[in-house]
Formats: sequence, C-alpha cells, structure tokens
Amino acid sequence: MKPLTFAAEIELEGAKIYRRLADNSSSSEIKALFNFLADAEQEHYKLFIGMKKNSNIELIDDSTLVQETSEILKKVEKKSCGEGFFQSDIYLDILEVERKAADFYERKALTSINSDLREIYGKLAAEERRHQYLIESLIRFVNNPEICLEEGFKELLTYIPLGKDEVIS
Repeated sequence: MKPLTFAAEIELEGAKIYRRLADNSSSSEIKALFNFLADAEQEHYKLFIGMKKNSNIELIDDSTLVQETSEILKKVEKKSCGEGFFQSDIYLDILEVERKAADFYERKALTSINSDLREIYGKLAAEERRHQYLIESLIRFVNNPEICLEEGFKELLTYIPLGKDEVIS
C-alpha cells in the first residue's frame, strides 16, 4: 500500500472511531470533544487525498487542543457522562490508532526526501502525539474521575506541545 493511501486510511479510521464515541456519549461536553477530534482526523484525511492529487495543502492548527480539552472536561460531571464513557477499554482502540499514526508520520518525516513532505509529516506527528496525550488523559480520567474533577485536570495542562524547532524535519 502506498504511504499516502495508508495515511489517509489511518485518519479515516480515527475519524470513524471518534464519531462513534461521540454518538454513544450522553455528555454534551464529551460529544463535542470527540466531534472536534473527528473533525481533525477528517481534515488530515482530506490533506492526504489532496496530496495524492498534488493539490495545494494546508494543515489545520490544533495547537489549542489541550487547553480546549481541559476546559471541556472541567465542565463534565460524573453523572452526565453516560455508562459507556467510563469503559476505558473503548479508548484503547483509539489510543492505538493515534499511536500508529504518530509512529508512521515520524518515520515518514525522517525518511522523506522532499523537505515539504518532511515538514508536513513532522507536523502531523506532533498533532497525533497531542491526540495520543489527550486520550491517555481521558483514560486516566475514566479510571479516576473524582480525582481529575477535584484537581481540575491540572495534569492535562502540563502538556507542552512541540515547538517549531522540535518538529521532526
């Protein structure tokens, strides 16, 4: 399978999982969060389809994702999440998708001959690592909601996104 096709399929798979999670959540906050993530994955999918067609490409900026997520989760009440929300194994599937995507993009950033592609893959790897961190935080929340709610998701805010100089190139 060609790398761009593989990357597009990874993103489409992630978007579908996030949409399913959003559809199954009874919490409007969690629904919004998963839809936001699904939209990001859908944009990545469109990016790869555009790359296959040699179209002009532009990355979306999800650098505020962690802050926005923290604000959303602060509004969540345990009783409003719905039974499905507290089944952390649901999130392990999407965590694996995010890991697989980030690993793939990091490898492509290191091996691509084209400098523009290296930059794109590096930025996508950073975005997918942010998504991975977010899902890991959700799993911690699912396993210890009272602690996370009491502490106001301080741990989530300690995430420091990759700076421009730290993007793989």
